[in-house]
Amino acid sequence: MAALCSPEQGGQGSLLSNLPTEIVIQIMKHSLNFSCLWALVKASSRFSSILMAFAWEIVEEVMIKTTPLCTQILMKIALIIRTSPDIFTGVNDVSDYATERKQLKSFPHQQMSPQVLREFVQLAHNIHAVTHACLDFYLEKLKYLKPQRIHDIDVENHERMLSVLYSEHPLLGQPFQPNLDFGPPTYLEEQRVVRLLWQFQAFLNLKAAGRTHALAHWPERDHNILAKPIVARLIYTIYEKYQIHPVFEFVNEITKYQVVGGSISTWLPINRILLPSKWAPSNHGANLDLNFGTMIDW
Repeated sequence: MAALCSPEQGGQGSLLSNLPTEIVIQIMKHSLNFSCLWALVKASSRFSSILMAFAWEIVEEVMIKTTPLCTQILMKIALIIRTSPDIFTGVNDVSDYATERKQLKSFPHQQMSPQVLREFVQLAHNIHAVTHACLDFYLEKLKYLKPQRIHDIDVENHERMLSVLYSEHPLLGQPFQPNLDFGPPTYLEEQRVVRLLWQFQAFLNLKAAGRTHALAHWPERDHNILAKPIVARLIYTIYEKYQIHPVFEFVNEITKYQVVGGSISTWLPINRILLPSKWAPSNHGANLDLNFGTMIDW
């Protein structure tokens, strides 16, 4: 692996430059996830050029082999909104596909340039990295939470319950002390957050497409809906609606100096997220490019 990641020397000294193209394609197709694929693309101009030549073939294979079907759907919706938003007839149509009430019978990959798919791989890598940062954030936060006894609060009032759980000045009562003997996040926990971030991505892409008049064929009612926070419309179950709140909180936390208004309800797409160094993935430093609202400049 060290040889794969070593700098190329005129194309002759690198092992990568001597591999047959068919083998390089298979190596890329067998990436464990999009972060591994992106690492290969960044490690060698040979891998990068081959990705550009066989973009959809490679991206589709990695997506199918490494990503749960429910997340694949959201990833494809994000891509379609980027390249062919006219496929969707309105907000409810997007929602039906996102929540699997409708099935994507075909995927217009022919309309997606290799550059768009390359940026999609980078976006998938960044979302994967932010997922781990989000999970680490809450594992750290768990050490200091002291939620009240359940009968101290009104369980029917979700906002009230959250305010008590996260309050710096908790109500009187015996606090619950969480067991701090826990391991790293599980694969299932990771995939839940990845899916929630892709839901968020699809939501922001919709708003961006609306601002660029790519959804001019939509009725006025749907444009009015796009002006409001509608991410809940892309949620599959009521449980995900509650799961996505912590993701909003985390994204808002790490972008609080870049988001106009400082509130998720007034979210504006950003071009860069600055992760605190302790959350930044290795070999990336504290700055992590994450085009949440735009895969390029939507």
